[in-house]
Amino acid sequence: MIGILILLIVVVLLLILKSKKSESETGPFRAKKFLLSRTELSFYKVLNECLPRTKVVMCKVGLKEIIESASSDRGQRWKDWGRIKSKHLDFVVMDAGSSGIVCCIELDDSSHNSPTAQKRDRVKDDALKSAGVRLHRVRVSASYSREQIIGMVGNS
Repeated sequence: MIGILILLIVVVLLLILKSKKSESETGPFRAKKFLLSRTELSFYKVLNECLPRTKVVMCKVGLKEIIESASSDRGQRWKDWGRIKSKHLDFVVMDAGSSGIVCCIELDDSSHNSPTAQKRDRVKDDALKSAGVRLHRVRVSASYSREQIIGMVGNS
């Protein structure tokens, strides 16, 4: 009787350990073929060509890496962080020597026309404006004006 009870306890413990191990494991992943979409890559190439050597383009940067809450209230800081933690910027131009942020650039295609996307965009716009970080929104196009890009980056 005691042997069966010990065996039952061991089986239950093994099942518990196995279920905890399964919870911590992730599912299968696969690498994406490209970091940038075709439209992002097209813009990136022109942007890169327009920048002086003193500036560098970073792609797909988390908004939380660019700004942080300035509130003295801990609860408000958590709320602010929650609003930005999962958002990213298409491009961030930074000073190559200091890593200072020059400006941020968002490419806007037709997906930015929905009310949900516009609400997400407003969060980025308002948060970056509040932090004093310049954000340029560029409509997706078949080609991009070098002069426009130089003006954006040069005036930031």
